[in-house]
Parts: sequence; C-alpha cells; structure tokens
Amino acid sequence: MTCLVYCIMRDIRPIDVKLPLGVDNKRISLVSEGGLLAACSAVPDELTRPTVCRARAYARVVGKLHGAALQRGVAVLPLRYGSVLGSKGQVALLLRERAGEFRAALQKLDGCVEMGILMILKLGGRRAASREAAGCSDAAGAGYLQARRLLYAEEDGYARAAAAEAEKCRGAFQGLFAECKAEPWAKPGPGSGVALLSMHFLVRCEQEDDFRRAFRAWSRGGKKRSLLTGPWPPHNFAGLQQERELPAGAACGRNTILRSIGGTFGLSTGV
Repeated sequence: MTCLVYCIMRDIRPIDVKLPLGVDNKRISLVSEGGLLAACSAVPDELTRPTVCRARAYARVVGKLHGAALQRGVAVLPLRYGSVLGSKGQVALLLRERAGEFRAALQKLDGCVEMGILMILKLGGRRAASREAAGCSDAAGAGYLQARRLLYAEEDGYARAAAAEAEKCRGAFQGLFAECKAEPWAKPGPGSGVALLSMHFLVRCEQEDDFRRAFRAWSRGGKKRSLLTGPWPPHNFAGLQQERELPAGAACGRNTILRSIGGTFGLSTGV
C-alpha cells in the first residue's frame, strides 16, 4: 500500500463538508502538521496509474475540499494524480519540511477559482500543405522534402495564429484575472484547417460573475467558437517555484515527492 496525496491546504478544521470516498472507494484521511492539512488515502501501488474513473474520484475529493476552503476565503493546492508517499508520517514530514513553500503558494491562490476558455480556431488557407505532406508520407526524394518543408511552414503559421489569438483573449479579460496561462495549441489533423486553444485564468471569486459577463460579450464578437468552463480548483496555478523530482531508481519514501504540484493528469488540464 502507498499513500496517495490529493491536495494540501491550511488547517481549517472542522471542515463543513462530508468528503466523498477517494480512489478505489478508500476513505480520505486528513494529515495535519504545522497549520497545514494534506488529504490522502491508502491505495495499492497499481492504483497510482490514472484512469478516467480514478481521476473522477480524485477530482471529487479535491473539489469538495476546494469548496470548503472557499467558504473560509482560502485555497487548496491540488496535486498531480499519482503523487505518493510511503506513509502518513512521511506526509506530515513533507508538510513540515516544505511549509514555507506551501504557505506562499496558498497565499497566491486564496479566494480564487480557475476559469477555462476552450477555443476552436479556424485556420483556413493552410490546408494544401497538410494534404500534400500526408499524401507524400511514403515517398522519397525532392517531392517529399518539399512537402515536409511546406508542412513545417504551415505548423509555424498555426502556432503564430494561436499565439495571436491567445494575446487577444488575454486583452479581452484584462483586469478580471490575477494570472493567465495558455495551453500549447492542439495540432489540427491533416487538412482540417482548425486547431484547439485552451486558456486558463486565475479569477478571484468576487470577479467570477464579471468574468462570465465579459466572456458572453467577447464570444459574440467575430462569431468565435468557444466554451467557458469552471469554476474549478486552481489546478493550473498550483505549481511551486522549486519542484523536485525523484532520482531514477529511488525507492518510495518521503523524497518521492510530487514530481509536480497541480494538474490532475500531469497536463495543464483540470479534470
């Protein structure tokens, strides 16, 4: 068995919510140390690999604690799925050794939620190169090299278009977020002419309604195809300045620390 850690927060007990069962229907334990809490559960080692069902159970626990924290005006630090330690004692030791980092990260997130915007970008006029490259994938010689050159030029164009759209989006919500991150644009399929762009905003709770109104006004302009999601726990803004990795081959223990904090799957997408 190993100790799966869900999130870290300030010690706000008593917590006024009933916590759901965690991964594999295991009961959630709250480990307290130095004014901090960590939510964890004991699971078999093989359950540290994510599946959709496990991720949903994981996210439910984080979401409940996030809601409880917001009622007190504070925050949670969601951990990446698969963040494990060997025992509750090692979880307490983690809280003690890195208390300063955790408190600084929590202070940044206090009273905030994460809002997301997913955009479908139409990138017309760039389809020919994709079709040509796809058709020449098994060819040899100058024709194939030319097709690859065109494809790379096309991808550069996609990237520039996505970066420009991300900057416009930031500008449309200026003053309504504390921090913003753009996820790397999703490459379109050959000849599709569209790409996906995800934006993540750290928004103070009192500005959430204003953010929603701004989204409605912004999304009507230029017939944008976009979707607003949230509020979520701040998965994409929970990273620490100094994240540590476990050396290759090291045994599970108190240094098996959280390759990264934030991001349910280790991606920048909140689940």
